[in-house]
Amino acid sequence: MVADSSKFTVKAVCKEELEMAMNNEERNDIDFDAAFIESYDPKINIEKIQEEIKAKIPVKTRSERIEINTSHSLRSQLQEERVRLDTLQQNLTHANGVWDTIAYTNLTGGNPVKRKIRNLIMKFLGWPSRKYFRSQTIFNSDLVRAQNESFNLINMLITRIEAQNEKIISQEDEIVSLARKLNNRFKEMESYSKFLQDAQQKMDEAISLVNNQLGFPADFDYVGFENKYRGEWTEIRKRMNDRYFDYFQDCRNVLDLGCGRGEFLSLLRDNQIPAFGVDMSAEMIEYCTKLGLQTEMANAIEFVDKQMRLELDGIFCAQMVEHLSSIELMKFIRGCYSCMKEGGVIALETINPLSLATHRLSYPLDFTHRRFVHPYTLKFILESVGFSKVTIEYFTPVRDLPVFSDDTSSEVQEFMSDIQNALFSEQDYAVKAIK
Repeated sequence: MVADSSKFTVKAVCKEELEMAMNNEERNDIDFDAAFIESYDPKINIEKIQEEIKAKIPVKTRSERIEINTSHSLRSQLQEERVRLDTLQQNLTHANGVWDTIAYTNLTGGNPVKRKIRNLIMKFLGWPSRKYFRSQTIFNSDLVRAQNESFNLINMLITRIEAQNEKIISQEDEIVSLARKLNNRFKEMESYSKFLQDAQQKMDEAISLVNNQLGFPADFDYVGFENKYRGEWTEIRKRMNDRYFDYFQDCRNVLDLGCGRGEFLSLLRDNQIPAFGVDMSAEMIEYCTKLGLQTEMANAIEFVDKQMRLELDGIFCAQMVEHLSSIELMKFIRGCYSCMKEGGVIALETINPLSLATHRLSYPLDFTHRRFVHPYTLKFILESVGFSKVTIEYFTPVRDLPVFSDDTSSEVQEFMSDIQNALFSEQDYAVKAIK
């Protein structure tokens, strides 16, 4: 028999009271299922509460979880998470109000009148209903507890995430600041690059101007010029034989820099001494090719600078260094030293500035000449880069020394000799050295 069972609700059942009721006598004269259905409070729908809680918990997609691009988006996401967490807390507050786990699991908790009524109802219903309601009570209590613990865990995790995100945001601010600095640096580099390009363009223009002033004219008949003013080919070859052949006769790999018409190359070839020449004049290279000589059209300075493994045992250069600037001359001699093997010999011939005759004859005659090189200067440069046994030889005097009578005093003879040497001494000199 069910007495006033409509006042009984699931909310009025707690685990401890069910355990107490199960210790009483069993009652077999009660329809427990009907009593449960009649007494069930339709206002409490646990499944509905669960669905509402699930609906309030946002499920992020993978792209949403990894989308943290700027500090603004991070802060926005954190604010959204807090709003969602507040909504979840409100739902839990409502669930706790509907099912107070503390009151329903404590013998002294809740309303004392309701507690007495629950005890009477449970005694009236008997042990089957008490057992059934006990399971439902445990489930309801455990569910609300789990939701409370889940909320606390989520709140703790969000707090930690906020702390980590704040670090990320601060690092992001540093990265943005660094990116701005780098951007400014790039702008400065672009400006500097433009400055360098302008400077390079001006330098190219200056070099072009200098080359136009001092360079070798392509349309100048230099072969015809040398034939007329330097001397006949056979005459120059004989002169080189007398001056330099003995110096190079033991060589087996000789380079003639500024080989010109190939007089020295021809001399070496006819004496079975391997040699090849370099000249920047296409006309000169063509002339040597017709003679069957091994030559290459190239800038002599750049050639020796790039050929550090030639292992030359001889380098010859006649009437070329007066065409070079001071910087080119230093680079040229260093290059010669680098591409020679130990014990190799070198001979450099040029115009003698100590003879005043050369200042009005041979030097100004060739308008491609750039500067005199003093013999002592050339000797010092060779020694400074590492050459040894450096000697100077003078050739081709303008005229013989005058013959003095016996009654000419020694002071007059010395004075006249000085004048003779200054005005009419040798027109050429050569510096010879060994590596």
